[in-house]
Amino acid sequence: MIVKAIAKWRYTLIVACVILGMALASCGVNDPGRAHIKGPDASTGSMAADSNMDSKLSGAPDGDADSNLGESHQEYTFPKSVKLQFQPVEISELSKEQAGGTWEHTQTIPFGEIDGEPVLLEVYKTHDEEALCGLSYERVVLVEYKKEKYRYQDCFMGSLEEEHPEQHAALFLLGYKHEENRDSTRIVHGAVELSANGPGRMVYFYFDVGQGRWYGFEDWGFPRVVDLDGDGTAELVNQFQGLHMSWPDVTVYRWTNRSLEKSPPLKSALGVPNASYSTAMLDDQARINITAVMNVEHEYNVTASYRYNDGELKRVDVE
Repeated sequence: MIVKAIAKWRYTLIVACVILGMALASCGVNDPGRAHIKGPDASTGSMAADSNMDSKLSGAPDGDADSNLGESHQEYTFPKSVKLQFQPVEISELSKEQAGGTWEHTQTIPFGEIDGEPVLLEVYKTHDEEALCGLSYERVVLVEYKKEKYRYQDCFMGSLEEEHPEQHAALFLLGYKHEENRDSTRIVHGAVELSANGPGRMVYFYFDVGQGRWYGFEDWGFPRVVDLDGDGTAELVNQFQGLHMSWPDVTVYRWTNRSLEKSPPLKSALGVPNASYSTAMLDDQARINITAVMNVEHEYNVTASYRYNDGELKRVDVE
């Protein structure tokens, strides 16, 4: 009787093990689909399977431009010319607004004039921590013109309160104007630094004289109004100085048929390799100097200079 009981128990145990093994297999314990997961803890999936994850974690941009940083050599030839594809600038209208009840006025900054009428920046600190721009380093700015005040719905840097904010690249007067007749005049009047996790995030204040309305648009970088091609008509140039994992770049603005247009970043337009590590810089002779990083590890770079002419980049170091 005891022998039969033991045999029956062993048989039951074997059947249970077989059933348990089948169940584990169906649940994917040995799932071959996890074989591509990298790292010491592949069974948990704690590291991403995506082969681009390393670059994403480091802050490097996606795309082919930065996909071959470690290669010993890349082929790239600077083009003799590139036609830039401009796109209309998206602008947001400023709303009329008065100072809020918890706002403390800290500064009045002269901001040029339009048709003899002064433009002022009124700077406020809000004491409501729950309100927009309630952090200690943030400020609210109202544009005052012809006794009306206008607000761009974003927060500005407290550096505007320094004695000469223009010397700290917190404020730029531009006066970049398009004028066929007085009613069609449009002006990119100036740029002011917005709050950000690094320097160079600017709002450009745009005034439509005919409509009497203020608008704004944003870009990263420091603006200049300069005649790039020597034809007597100035262009608005934005020089991005570089931040985090992205190195300097240049963008060009122009007026076309009473509309403001913007070029792509010039490194992108030229198709340089390793774009986030390459640089584009505007010099004092209105040349745009490009350094293309061919290999980061071995510091292998190639350079070229371009001039802008009527919507086109042309190399100046080749015949």
